[in-house]
Amino acid sequence: MKNLVSPLCLFLAILMLILGFALWSVEAPEAGIALHRARAAGDEDYQAVLEAQLRQRRLARTSLLACLFGGSAAMTVAAFATMRSAGSS
Repeated sequence: MKNLVSPLCLFLAILMLILGFALWSVEAPEAGIALHRARAAGDEDYQAVLEAQLRQRRLARTSLLACLFGGSAAMTVAAFATMRSAGSS
């Protein structure tokens, strides 16, 4: 079982890194038609709600990216920390 921890950590690190770059390649959330209509119509309350939703989606995406790249780094460190040296049995 101990022999599987290091390769599993490396596999998860690579997987998280690939998913992070895949998410990064997709455009960030942008203002939708409803927000543009609210701005044009001057509906400030609805505009504020839509802008808050947009900020929340952007923050969620940024947080997910940070977690994926940070988790990848943590898994890489964990993999190398759990590797046995060549001299030990």
